[in-house]
Parts: sequence; structure tokens; C-alpha cells
Amino acid sequence: MLRFVTSRKLEWGLLLVSLLPFFLISAYNHPTDDDFLDAMRGRTEGFFHFQTLLYTQATGRYTSSMLYAFGYGFSDLQSWLVLIKLAPVCWLLGLLGSAYFALGAVLTFRRSERARFALWGVLLFLYGMPLLATAIYWYCGAAVYTMGCIMTLLLVGAAGRALQVATAAARWGWGMLTTLIIVALIGCNEAYIGGVMGGIVLALLLGPARNRGLILGWVLAATAGGAASILAPGNFVRADVTTANGLKFGIGRLVVVVVKDVYVTQGHWTEWSNNALLWVATILFVPVALRVHAHYANSASGLKWLRYPHSLLLAVILLAGFMLLMGVPTLLFSNDIPQRIWNYTYFLFLPTWFLLIQYLIGVSSRWHPWLQAMPHALSSSLRILFFVLILLGSGSAVNRAYVDLAFRAPAYSRAYQARYAAIQSARQAGQPTVALPPLVERAYQYPMTIFLHDLEPRATNIANLNLAAYFRIDSISLTHPPVPTARHMQDY
Repeated sequence: MLRFVTSRKLEWGLLLVSLLPFFLISAYNHPTDDDFLDAMRGRTEGFFHFQTLLYTQATGRYTSSMLYAFGYGFSDLQSWLVLIKLAPVCWLLGLLGSAYFALGAVLTFRRSERARFALWGVLLFLYGMPLLATAIYWYCGAAVYTMGCIMTLLLVGAAGRALQVATAAARWGWGMLTTLIIVALIGCNEAYIGGVMGGIVLALLLGPARNRGLILGWVLAATAGGAASILAPGNFVRADVTTANGLKFGIGRLVVVVVKDVYVTQGHWTEWSNNALLWVATILFVPVALRVHAHYANSASGLKWLRYPHSLLLAVILLAGFMLLMGVPTLLFSNDIPQRIWNYTYFLFLPTWFLLIQYLIGVSSRWHPWLQAMPHALSSSLRILFFVLILLGSGSAVNRAYVDLAFRAPAYSRAYQARYAAIQSARQAGQPTVALPPLVERAYQYPMTIFLHDLEPRATNIANLNLAAYFRIDSISLTHPPVPTARHMQDY
């Protein structure tokens, strides 16, 4: 019995059971807010013209705009709903696949071990994400930020291989793939430019001279992608709207915004690091860190003063700096940092944390005998504790997803289907306006894994306007106010 409890088979099973509800609950997912407006525009404008419209009037995020045009171009509701339900599955599989690909560039472990670590990493990400619904189940937000996470992992995997392979043909092949990923990543969000440039600087300092031609190509790709993103006409339109709304730009305001961003970001770091699950995962990471240390301890690549483990400290500093400044553009334009920014910041926080642990392992060799003496039984017990916290903890995203899946999501999905039917019936009857009940009547009935926002009683609310535009009806309102939640459209 004890052998079964501590076996790898049980660990694989628990990992899959922990990730399963995030896939299954996708069957009850529905569009919300911006999804309806963009779907109406995508349906009427066409694939290419919709992207042009976004680039010239809304945003320079050309990669995300292409995903919008693909996801919002369906002519009928039911076909679009199929995509809205399949999209979270694709985001989750993309995270798992790209995590496995990235680990292959930095770890020399067996494929099964890399796959297991990828599952662990994605599970930690889903567990601690500030607002899961906006990252996985809201297509509009996922096309920017979750796609950014996937592209970041693909970039690490491709660039790592380009810098390590021995033959020139393989090096330039991986280098060209890295160049394409850089352009695509910056097209997800212009804020990623700083992170890409920081990674390029790190590669330049750590890599041999033979890689400088590759790295120069990456700099040119990042510059071209950044220019195409930042100089998009849509960004100037947004800036004009922001200025018209009373926000002023200047050195003084920029300083205030940076200080506010640093203060708020370090508060999130403190909250995320005070997490029992993260500390259990950290202890379990120690044997892995010792194996990584044994592999890289005698590495002679890069400048002498930046060889392992000091290169890890530089990476931690660059990542921390990028995280500290991630929220500046949003604060500058809207005086707020939405949860979708914190989702990506948390995504960067996790590798930064474990890189810091790896650095501490690298500079504290005198503790290695004691760390290597960690009993196997303790490690197995901690793994079991990890899954107990994941599956049974009342605050766990996994536990909440299972509860939503069993009790809340089916009724929520039926309420949405009834809402669609009521709107279509009113439209067919020629009614210019329609009043609908809220999706749920009690706060505990919201499936918070996938729920973001309901309509408002006022027909002039942006969510109501977007839904009315999609169904080509004059106005939609609620018969009475929805149950209040902590979430509002501007929060995510």
C-alpha cells in the first residue's frame, strides 16, 4: 500500500485528475461583454478587413487581432458557441505543450520527467492565477495574454535550442523559428517588447561569439515587431480618447505611475509568496535543482563573471524588472491595472521564483549534502500533501472548478441558452427592446471558474449594448439588478 501511495503512477493520476475539471468545464463556457461586439464586427467585416479595422482604430496587437478575426468571424451563433467552448481546451493544451517544449531547452531529463514537470508548472499557474476566468475562458482576453504566455514558452524553447545546438544548419533553423516567434509574441501585446529585449541581452552576455549573428537578427525582429505594434494608428486613436477623457501625459505623471506600479506589484509578490502550496512545490523542487546544478556547475559559456549560477541572478533581476513595469502602460492610459495583467505577471513570477531557488542552490554548495539526504518518504509525503491541498482545499482553483462543474455550471449554461432563445424570439416578433432576468438569483450560483460579468439593468451599459448589437436588436435590459459580485467589466 505504501509503495502505491508513493508511486509515480499515482502522481501522474493525481496530476491528470487535478487538471481535468479545467477541460471539462469548457463545455459550459459562454461569450461575455467584448466577445459579442467583436463577434458582430467580425461577422460583418470579414477576416482581413476586421484585422485592418482593429489595427487602424483600436490596437496594434496584430497577432491577437488575427486570433480575433478567426474567433469572431462565425456567421451563426451555434457555430461560434462551439469555438467558445473549444478555445479553453486549446489554450490549456497550448500551455502544456509549450511548457514541455521550453523545459526541453533547459533540462536534460527524460521526456517523461519533462512532461511531469510541465503538468506541475501549469497546475501551479492555474491554481494561483489571480483571475482564471479571464485567462482561459474569456476569448477576448486569452487571445492577448494567454497567447502571450504560450508564445513566451515557445520563445524560450526555440531560443534555447538555437543557442545550444552544435551544427550551423540546426542553429540557423532554430534561429529563424525564434525570429518568427519574437514577431508573433510582440504582436500579442506591445508590453512584451521589454521582456524580449531583456532576454536578448541575457543571450548576448551568456552565449558564445558564434551566436552574435543570430542575436542581431532577433534584435532586428524585435525592433520591427515593436515598431509595427507601437506605431499602429489604433494606438494613437486610443491615446486621443484617453486624453479627451482627462488623463494627461508628462514626466511627472509617468513618475507617479511607475511608483504606483512598483508598490502594487510588490504587494502581489508578497501575497503570492505567502502560499503554502508554492512552498511545498519549492521543497519538492530541491532534488531537481540539485540535478540541474550538477549539470551546469562546470559550464564555461558566457562571460566569466556571469557564468552559472550568477547568470541565474541576472535572469531573476531582468524578470523582476520587467514584472515591475508590466502595468505601467495600462496605468498610464486607464489609471488601473486589470486582473489580466496580473495573470501574466503571475506567469512570470513562477519561473522567477524557481530561478531564484536554483541560484541559491548554486551558491550554497556546503548545504548540498544535507539537501541530498532528504528522505524519499518525506518527498513522497509532500507530494501527497500538495495534491490534498489542490483537490480538497476550499480556496483551491481545482476544488472550485470541480464544485462549479458539478453544481453551478450546468444551470448557468442553461440560463444562457434561455437568454439567447428569448432574444431571438423577441427579434423574430419585431420587438425593438427586450427585458431579461439575471442569469442567476443567488451569489453562490455563479460558476466563478468561468463567470465574469452579467448584464446590468440599464440598457446603456456597455455589456448590454454589445449583446444587443450582436443580436441586431435596439436595446436589452434586465428586469432587476443582478446579484452583486466583486467583479465588474473594468476589473478584467
